Amino acid sequence: MNKKILIPLLMTPIILTGCSRQPERKREDKPEDVTPVEPEVTAENITDEQLKDFPSYFLRKLASFNTYEAVTSGHTDAYIFGLKVEQSIEVKVIRDEYSYLINESHSSMVNTVHTAYFHEKQTLYKDNNADYTKAELNAYLEIYGTYPFDSAIEGYSIGEGSIISVSRMEKDGSNYRFKVEFDKDKATNNVKIQMKQFGGLDEYPSFVDNTTMEISVKEDFTPVSLHLNSHYNAKKFMTTECYQDYIVTYSHYNETVTIPDKESIIEKFSK
Repeated sequence: MNKKILIPLLMTPIILTGCSRQPERKREDKPEDVTPVEPEVTAENITDEQLKDFPSYFLRKLASFNTYEAVTSGHTDAYIFGLKVEQSIEVKVIRDEYSYLINESHSSMVNTVHTAYFHEKQTLYKDNNADYTKAELNAYLEIYGTYPFDSAIEGYSIGEGSIISVSRMEKDGSNYRFKVEFDKDKATNNVKIQMKQFGGLDEYPSFVDNTTMEISVKEDFTPVSLHLNSHYNAKKFMTTECYQDYIVTYSHYNETVTIPDKESIIEKFSK
């Protein structure tokens, strides 16, 4: 899902001090390509040796549902001349035959809204009040880098070298919690593309620290929630230091979901 509209200057996050060469979008494996969950492996009995495969188990379980909702709430803090500017992050993703994404970011300086629908290998998308653009999914990904149904976690790659560590955390009631640390360079390629586009930044982001996610799942790896923290620099006219903190809550698995403006969107897809 990724997603977050970050802070450009006073808005969203990204900088590349030095090289601003366009990152080439990295292909993410399809859900069926990631490490399968063996029937006997659960979040309760996963072994230390199997912990490295937890991100794959998480993604495969999420991809197994026909419908679900994921709601994100949080903020990005940008520091400019010692002053903190907070930008909200509010995102909703709905998976269905016609899937939906709305990604909003607001502050005293900037208000940005990205809306997109996905159906098979096509997408309709717009930024703010522009008209919808219809495009092949691959064309969308060349611009935005990632989308909610990639085989990546919040846009962060789980490929070789991308995961620094996976560790167990204390249980939260009946839910099992794991902490995943993502390499600040190897896991962030597609996220950088998205951040630059959403933020209207001059250069691509430079992550200062590895990104961490604390992920809560049910015993069968069904996602419950995810808490992300990242730290990076962004450049729009000037370089700013940014800290991002948000929580994703998952729900409505295989339930009836409501896609906003579905009828008119189906008509646009059919043209």
